[in-house]
Amino acid sequence: MVVVAAHHGAKLVGMNARMCGRGAQFWVQLLPLIECSELSNAGCGEHSQHLKVKLGELEAELVEINANGEKLQRAYSELAEYKLVLHKAGEFFYSIRSSATAQQREIEAHSISEESVDTPLLLEQEMSTDLSKQVKLGFLAGLVPRVKSMAFERILFRATRGNVFLRQSAVEDPVTDPVSGEKVCTIFFLY
Repeated sequence: MVVVAAHHGAKLVGMNARMCGRGAQFWVQLLPLIECSELSNAGCGEHSQHLKVKLGELEAELVEINANGEKLQRAYSELAEYKLVLHKAGEFFYSIRSSATAQQREIEAHSISEESVDTPLLLEQEMSTDLSKQVKLGFLAGLVPRVKSMAFERILFRATRGNVFLRQSAVEDPVTDPVSGEKVCTIFFLY
């Protein structure tokens, strides 16, 4: 019986090493079972079966904990990327809005002093433009690995036939890739 407990104990030690300390709580649960089976020779088969069942349950629980930990790490990495993209895009739009506001004030200051006879006619012409000919602009923002940024630019240029406004900025800190789990130097893009 001691040999069976030692074999399963070695199996638990291996699982304990993988879990970085989480297996210690399972040892606390198993110690009474192991001590009980070592002390009593009667009913060794029952205790051995019970010990095997308990080990199977604990191993399945450890596998589930590992899988959930990996999923949580992946989700955390994705959310960190989203947060970084939103922060960089917010900075870009704030700077553009500030410069547009300054330009608007400058134009309004010049237009008041230089108002001409044609101004009302130009405003009417702007109001009567065909709505079907208006172009709707959108944007897309994200992160791309630094080593793939030039290829990304070429693909984007070819796909849009050169009709694209691309803004890029380097991300200071490496970002954890959700798929591989490695730290990657990235570039923020907005087009």
